[in-house]
Amino acid sequence: MVIGLTTITLAVMLGLAFRAGAARGWLRPVPLQLFLFGVFTHAVTLLLLAAVPGQTLAGVFAKLGLPYLLLMGAATLLLGALLRDLERHRATERALAASEARLRAITAAIPDLVFVVDEDGRYLEVITRQDELLAAPRAQVVGRRFEDVLPAGPAALLRDALEQALASPERASARYALDTPAGHREFQASAQAIDAPIGGRRAAAILVQDIT
Repeated sequence: MVIGLTTITLAVMLGLAFRAGAARGWLRPVPLQLFLFGVFTHAVTLLLLAAVPGQTLAGVFAKLGLPYLLLMGAATLLLGALLRDLERHRATERALAASEARLRAITAAIPDLVFVVDEDGRYLEVITRQDELLAAPRAQVVGRRFEDVLPAGPAALLRDALEQALASPERASARYALDTPAGHREFQASAQAIDAPIGGRRAAAILVQDIT
């Protein structure tokens, strides 16, 4: 039992040492180094097994040496590759989260209204610091279409601009008037297709400026 606990503890400590060395640039989690690390770790394990009463180093290596080292070395290599892929995935997620945070900070600083809508004219996202310029409260806008939120005239103009933007790489614009909680306003909208689908559907970003 003591040998077993010692083996487990030593393997964990060697793994942490390898991780620390990789973090400092002394080691690299590349296939060859991972394989050699696995061979070294399990060679030490065999030495500990040889310390079991009634066992000899020659006997342990004769029975387990080559297959144990090759198998465990390959297993360490596979585990290292999986962990490296997981770390890359996490790094990508962190980079995307940071990029999204920067984008949100930038768009929040824009004094205009920004809408993300799908190909059906359904509002997916509303970004603005001036809720009083919305035709309805923000919670009543997201998830609804132009026609559900706006009067027929502005809704038709925005839908036409959306269809033009989705059909062309160029921006499409529309100008319309709207009664808002802040009063009667004149707006200039600019629609641009988003390259990547959202929820499996084409989408566009619409920047709306108050030009009253």
